[in-house]
Formats: sequence, C-alpha cells, structure tokens
Amino acid sequence: ARNQWLAEEYRPECLTASLSNRCTLRCSYCFAAPERTMARSSNVLHPDAFAAAAELVGRNCADKGRTFQFVCHGGGEPTLHWDLVLRLAAISKTVAARHGVPWSGYIATTGVMPLKRAREMAAVFGRVGLSCDGPPDNGRCLSWISGGGITSGRVRRTALTLKKAGVRLDLRATITPDTVSRQAE
Repeated sequence: ARNQWLAEEYRPECLTASLSNRCTLRCSYCFAAPERTMARSSNVLHPDAFAAAAELVGRNCADKGRTFQFVCHGGGEPTLHWDLVLRLAAISKTVAARHGVPWSGYIATTGVMPLKRAREMAAVFGRVGLSCDGPPDNGRCLSWISGGGITSGRVRRTALTLKKAGVRLDLRATITPDTVSRQAE
C-alpha cells in the first residue's frame, strides 16, 4: 500500500500556508527568534503563489468530494500579517465555492494578541490552535512587545474569547526538559 501511495500523482486536498518566520515572542526553544526574523519582513508568502496552489487544491477537493481545508500555520506568528491572512482566507473560500466544495479554516497562533484580533479570528476560522507552553512561572516564552513578561495570561484571555465565540480550540504544548515533569500542570 505504501509503494502504491508513493507511486500515485501528488494531489493535495489541504492547503497549509506558512506566511513568514516573524514572531514577537522570544521562546527559548524556537528558531523564529525576533533578532533573526523581524528584519526580514520581505520574506512573506505571496498571494499569487497561494492562489495558484488554491486552484490545485480546489480541483483535487472537487474530484475527491472533499472539503477544502485552509490551514494557516508555521514558522512564526501568522496574525502579524493579519491583512494577508484575511486575503488568503478570501481567496481559498472563493476557490472552494467555484469548485463547489465546502471550506474549512484552521489557524495556529501564539494567542498573544489584542482581544479585537481574537474576535476577528473567531469570525473567520472555525478552529484555532493555541500554543500553551507550560505553567505561567515557566517563563520559556517571553513577549518582547507590550512591556514584555510571560504570555500565559494573554493566551488564556484569547482562549476564553475564542471559546465564547464558539470556536473549536486545539492546544499545543512544547515539552522541554524544564517542563517534562510538569505536564499535568
């Protein structure tokens, strides 16, 4: 079965967009450190490339009777490019509609954002993945915006806002040597 799968033509049914590696956090375990990524703001996914990929995925979803899955995930914090996120969501919804298939959206985020942005995100995405990087005193993920400090309170606030809006939440945790014995927390 594996060999047959490998021999088949690549026909993706999900479109995952990694917008850039920009992030406002300084998580000690992450490659997307601000000092390495904030200066390279031009390295952002181009909407034309996304639109071409969306057409391919839309055709494949129509051929297979599948839902068009748009996933905004990767590298850094996608909500730093909020206008682009909205544009890509609109492109993918348009392509899905043109091909007569349902659309579903997921975004992965640090959750460190203004409440207005969390509410806007809830209006677009039915499912959101939040990073939950350990107990509040862990301090592995520190913000260098809005006065710095640990992020857990802001992530919790975002989670409650999204939950209130009816969004399905997925939590992701990065387990490090410092937190492996504290997973229950």
